[in-house]
Amino acid sequence: MFKDRDIIENFSSDNMGSNKKWSYKEGKNGPSKWGKKYSNCVGKNQSPINIESNNVKKCDILCKLDIRYQASKCIANISDESVNLHFNSENYVYYKDVEYKVYKSTIHFPSMHQVDKKIYSGEICLYHKALNGDILIISIFLEKGNVYNESQDFFYQLGKKLKKSDKKQLIKVDENWGIKKLIPLIRSFYIYDGSLPYPPCNDNVKWLIMDNPVTIGVAEYKKLKKMILIPRNIRPIQPVNGREVFYNKGDDESSIYKKNKITIKCHKINKCPKKEENDDDDIGKLDKSFKMDSATIWSWTKFALNILFFYLTIYFAIKILNEIYETRTINDVNSKLAGVSVSLEKTISESIKKISQRDPAVAQDMLKKMGTGNILSGTQGPKIQYPPGAKTPL
Repeated sequence: MFKDRDIIENFSSDNMGSNKKWSYKEGKNGPSKWGKKYSNCVGKNQSPINIESNNVKKCDILCKLDIRYQASKCIANISDESVNLHFNSENYVYYKDVEYKVYKSTIHFPSMHQVDKKIYSGEICLYHKALNGDILIISIFLEKGNVYNESQDFFYQLGKKLKKSDKKQLIKVDENWGIKKLIPLIRSFYIYDGSLPYPPCNDNVKWLIMDNPVTIGVAEYKKLKKMILIPRNIRPIQPVNGREVFYNKGDDESSIYKKNKITIKCHKINKCPKKEENDDDDIGKLDKSFKMDSATIWSWTKFALNILFFYLTIYFAIKILNEIYETRTINDVNSKLAGVSVSLEKTISESIKKISQRDPAVAQDMLKKMGTGNILSGTQGPKIQYPPGAKTPL
């Protein structure tokens, strides 16, 4: 069985530039100074650019793309400039019938490229290399959101165990994890000749920019962005300088979706952190409308049920206490009535005895009217109705 170290060493690596004497942050080593040390950085075919969608040429058959991505292990490290992912050689694409193998990807906040001057929340760049050394970079725009889908699952699994470290780390992911989760269902894209977006700015690069963005969860966006020391790890927009930008309308189902069954697993979605100040200053024309996803609906439902349970508990508690109070009051009344009945019977009995001493005939006549029996002989006397539970005096 391979150890984590053995697995990591088998993955492709890249130092993201010739050395660390450059930075995306403006200053003595910032983008405006790159040209002094790296002559290619002031060339005419530099990246990134702003794409004007009304000024592109169609190339549907001439720029055919065939994606052959597979599930992969997750190898990552965090540098000062980017979140870097590393992939094995089983992930590749065919562009114009030439094979390009993936060797790494970088994540940038906000997006490096723009379409009609629109800036997205982020951009992930997938670096591919052909046998002759040519580089093809497939770039995908990222938009924050909590609508669960394949791309959000990609970032959820990545961010769950990722630690801030410049050393490669093996992240535990499920067997279906891989960059195939990042490809939009509608694969329309722009393509142009450009360069590496960092020194030495080599310009033997084909950029393929997916037209449709994918989702990154808000919590994962916040976590990954905080791990990068540079607030904006992007190079400023470069002049187009007359370059042609082509457009492929793509299709609604790529080869990876035809050949591989897509499985979506449910994960708990973290609560959205509070918006930080100036967090979205860079984001232009993004859709900020609130989306009532299933997690939000369930949260409100639980809140409503808790309120209902609280009030029902109070209602039944009050009702039970009232019943106890009423029951106790009735018992008290019954006890008092029993005492009155006993006292009344004693009074009647004593009165009849006194009458019988003077005139027994009158007393017997009274007993007949009240009931049968002879109180003097101890037989049944007056028929007095006693309350339930009361003791009779005779």
